[in-house]
Amino acid sequence: MPVEVLCEDHSGTYQLPFACRYVEGRWQNHEAGIAVEATVIGWRLPRVKHSGVA
Repeated sequence: MPVEVLCEDHSGTYQLPFACRYVEGRWQNHEAGIAVEATVIGWRLPRVKHSGVA
């Protein structure tokens, strides 16, 4: 199941702009399958986006 991840590296802490999956002991981009090179410090299910809400 794709999730949103919070990462930390030499640049600081940030949320990745793409969904990720944890596969065989590592985090990877859900669509591209490329490994995430930053340290994942948290994750959550994607938030439901409502149209017309700020």
